[in-house]
Amino acid sequence: MTPPELSPRAARFLATLPRRPWLATERVEALLIADGCPAFPAWLHFHERYAGYEETFYLDGFVWGLAHREPYWWNPERVNWERDGPGYDVWCADGHPTYSYQLDQDGVFAAHGQHRTFDLYVERMAAFREFVKGSREVPREVLLGAEFRAEFDTRVRPFLVPDLTDQFRRYYLSGTHLVIESAEDDRLSRAWVRIG
Repeated sequence: MTPPELSPRAARFLATLPRRPWLATERVEALLIADGCPAFPAWLHFHERYAGYEETFYLDGFVWGLAHREPYWWNPERVNWERDGPGYDVWCADGHPTYSYQLDQDGVFAAHGQHRTFDLYVERMAAFREFVKGSREVPREVLLGAEFRAEFDTRVRPFLVPDLTDQFRRYYLSGTHLVIESAEDDRLSRAWVRIG
């Protein structure tokens, strides 16, 4: 099955990221198989679409991809995977391991609160980066207060964005607000408001 195309917003976001030369997906597949690990389609799709892109998160850098010629954190031309109970996980970026840049065998991305797929992570990052220019984050004490919750329920809740929503979080994007809500307990986790 061919993965869906990214939105124009996500394509614009990717165009802002530097991209290094990357190992061919066929080479990564051969490395996995030679190491005794299945080459899951979600992993190969991820590598084919994203290998070599550089992401900066706070002051830390990540180079997306399952294997790299000259990594900083991992061994060259090696895929770092592990068994996780009955399933498998793979490290999907050359970056500090504490960030948990991992995909499970179905493609669920573990870092930054979990995302159904890495494609969804990219879509969310694109929406976030586009919205936060000219906005301010809502302080935690305000976000958790009754007054903000009432404003969210009346003014923002109708603007659920299904394409940015999964089993972990719901995203709401109005002309004035970007709000992230836990899909597990309906708790508001973060929000930004446009200034002016």
